[in-house]
Amino acid sequence: MRRIIIALMILLMPCLAEAKSLYVAANGNDSITYANNTLDAPWRTVSKALMSAQAGDTVYFRAGTYTISSKISVSTSGTIASPITITSYQSEPVTWQTSPSLRDPAIAMDGVSYWTFSYLTVHYAYSGTLTDPYGDRGFWRVGFDSACTHITWDHIAGTSNATGDNFGIIHIKAGCHYATVRNSTFQFPTGGHVSTAGVIIFTSDYFTVENNHFINGGSSFYNKHSNSTCTHNKFRYNYIEQNYAGHYGYFSNSNAVDMQHNIIYAPTATAGAVTIGDANGGKPNPLQDNLWRHNTIIGKFYTKYDLGGCLYNSLNYNIITGNLLQNDGMMDPRMTSYTYNLIGGSVSPSISGNGNIIGPTPTFVGTGGYGKQASIGNYALRSDSYGYQACPDGTDMGADVTKVGPEGSPSDTPEGSPSDTAEGSPSDTAGGGISSPSGLTIIKQQ
Repeated sequence: MRRIIIALMILLMPCLAEAKSLYVAANGNDSITYANNTLDAPWRTVSKALMSAQAGDTVYFRAGTYTISSKISVSTSGTIASPITITSYQSEPVTWQTSPSLRDPAIAMDGVSYWTFSYLTVHYAYSGTLTDPYGDRGFWRVGFDSACTHITWDHIAGTSNATGDNFGIIHIKAGCHYATVRNSTFQFPTGGHVSTAGVIIFTSDYFTVENNHFINGGSSFYNKHSNSTCTHNKFRYNYIEQNYAGHYGYFSNSNAVDMQHNIIYAPTATAGAVTIGDANGGKPNPLQDNLWRHNTIIGKFYTKYDLGGCLYNSLNYNIITGNLLQNDGMMDPRMTSYTYNLIGGSVSPSISGNGNIIGPTPTFVGTGGYGKQASIGNYALRSDSYGYQACPDGTDMGADVTKVGPEGSPSDTPEGSPSDTAEGSPSDTAGGGISSPSGLTIIKQQ
């Protein structure tokens, strides 16, 4: 019997694939087989790499710019023990860009799990507004036809010339649970379509969006169509910089999102630096149980009543320099908690709570009063400012700036997520502007 078992093990050994380190280079060759791929014999294209990688593999891209001219459909999954990792090789700068004519997603992922993308610069080159049948697009589009789980993006520098309805550099559809986006920067040249975002997430649970920098877009971050099953989501330590009027900084139809220590700069956003509860898209679900704490919001804060209402949310220890308008003044907000906030504008008459400071504006350590600051660290309160050490525990109202932005506070990784540490760390400065992705700079904490 022992000899039979040994013989069977020998026969099965060739079928047990081992995880590999795979390589891609600008001077590579896609005709190289999977087995023969090495550092000295790399592949050439993004599509070859993504369509060849197997569970447990790590694909390293050498320095260069890689153009994606048609949609890449990913169909292979990693596992909890053997995720698939796509990253740059050591500190080499890597850019993926679409061809200017491509209007499809660059990378479409359906029905797959346990992928990590890290230390990459990506650029969606099409210029203009994408309309039907080209809505719901992005550089990555995840779960459009079949839900995905446990997809992670870490240290991504993303830019786009395109905007459009439900366009996101990372576009995550309903049911794609355990998505993580961290330590990344997303930038648009203008505001664009109101539903354009650096990251857009539909009805999904257990997402974590942390330590990112969002610049412009119609809604810099958009969480859409949540329902009562979405109760474990986190949006924290992010810096949103919305420079265009008529748009949003943070736009959300969300339930039970823990939103803490974010800085949201959108003083001219007539639609609100923050808007939650707008039932955009016709989903009649009440938006409730969101927890806002220790956020610094430069602009207005709206909680609106459209179809399902916006009820039982908590707002504690925040700075809001503009008006706080609950349900546009239409209905009883039934807010669970509203304490120790510094509100620079007016407050809806139906809102009441303890320890709030209404009327004065904060003074930050940087220049410009409470306007836009040159760095994240400059959003800290001066010792003579309203809100300084004014919370019951002696902390400041507003965000703790030492936690905010790329490379900020470490994460508590969601259960089952693959490792987010990639070999090598290229410079956080991806190199050249919106027209050329080489000028996007990730702002670090001070």
